Amino acid sequence: AIRTSKLFNKLTVPIFVDGLVRAVTEVFRENLDLLPIPVQNLVKINGQEPFFDKTSTPPIISIENPRERPIAIAKPSVIVASSGMLTGGPSVYYASALLERENAAIFISGYTDEESPGRLLQSLKTGDTVELDGKSITVKAQIKRFNLSAHTDKVGLGQVINKVKPKHLVLIHGELEALHQVARSGDNQSLCYIHIPGVGDKIELGVAPEQLSRQQIAKIQQPQEFDVMVESFGTDAWLRVPEEVVEKDPRWQTLSISGIIKARWDGVNLKLAPMQPEMILQEEEIEAGLKSGKHCCAVCQFFSGRFCQSPDSPLFERRVDPLAICDQFQSKVQDLSTLDTELLWSEEVDY
Repeated sequence: AIRTSKLFNKLTVPIFVDGLVRAVTEVFRENLDLLPIPVQNLVKINGQEPFFDKTSTPPIISIENPRERPIAIAKPSVIVASSGMLTGGPSVYYASALLERENAAIFISGYTDEESPGRLLQSLKTGDTVELDGKSITVKAQIKRFNLSAHTDKVGLGQVINKVKPKHLVLIHGELEALHQVARSGDNQSLCYIHIPGVGDKIELGVAPEQLSRQQIAKIQQPQEFDVMVESFGTDAWLRVPEEVVEKDPRWQTLSISGIIKARWDGVNLKLAPMQPEMILQEEEIEAGLKSGKHCCAVCQFFSGRFCQSPDSPLFERRVDPLAICDQFQSKVQDLSTLDTELLWSEEVDY
């Protein structure tokens, strides 16, 4: 923000960065491609460092050694240091030195624990005394708090995950149910290995979690989209899948058990679903029910996915035989004699 702001570009007062915030900033620098485009352009186009640069305007200086800290408070400057709770870190040193200066100000951003010195500091007024770093200090500096947060919500986390596209997603530091909600959100389960570890659990990078099936692993490891060739043979059409896809993806190997695919047009989109032997038998049973011309479950408007959906039926939410019948039957067609077996394909069957 400092580098890309027109306001800060005119600032000549040096900015010193100390503590954990310096280490975090270095992580950002190492992942330049994930930062906003204006920040990337500073390096790629202008050849300017986005963070620490003593020669820039304003100069941003990293405090590499505690012995350098007196330099930061010797002249007018801006100091960014952790931690705001004042329970440790370089901020304790700076607060102790600046609180007794009338021309100084301390701004605390983000969360501070209720019992921390940082929270106590926010309630003090000019003239109050506080014990910090083992000594009693009379407050003369201004003290302000800004409600900034380093946290984000589920949507924000999802945006980061989609941009980074990690191989492993390790979720920690939250309520267990909230962590599972993040794990289930979006396409996370299809994009990466998700871990919600407990204390002492080990995660081996590059290795899928033991609880994942071969199909789930394939969804993560194998491409979900690829080109196929459509070849015409008389009245038939063949879809030729790349050999390398078939060899590496166990889902295609599973399909080869029956070799049958259920195809259905959805507007201009062709939807394909592999048919297992059990599914083929189920389809045959439903088709037999449709062709029978009887008042059976197969032609009942409450029949969906081989389950009865009539709340008044004793078979409600039970898996039923397509040829079965109950007193709650209501036909989905007006005239069974004109029944078209194409109903079989319009039925949304959930196996």
